[in-house]
Amino acid sequence: MAAGPVAVAGRAGYYVRWRVTTAEGPGGYVQSLVFPSTVGTEAPVLVRYVFDAGQDGPPLADMDRITKGIRPVGDADTGGGVGSGLGPTP
Repeated sequence: MAAGPVAVAGRAGYYVRWRVTTAEGPGGYVQSLVFPSTVGTEAPVLVRYVFDAGQDGPPLADMDRITKGIRPVGDADTGGGVGSGLGPTP
């Protein structure tokens, strides 16, 4: 459906989005997004979205909204979130 460069957390990334058809049901949409980490060795970070294509599924624009919301670790705008209070296990 779509592919191309995208900015993620201030880094140059790339995304691929496609439609998945199934034998039964409405199918879905999948997007893979890859960009270099902002920490350490800048290893690639892969984010995959999977959305239902049915009437109850979220709009595809939400994939773009989520991508724009990805922030670097330690960014002052993040304010934590799910899992932010977890530390390393002993």
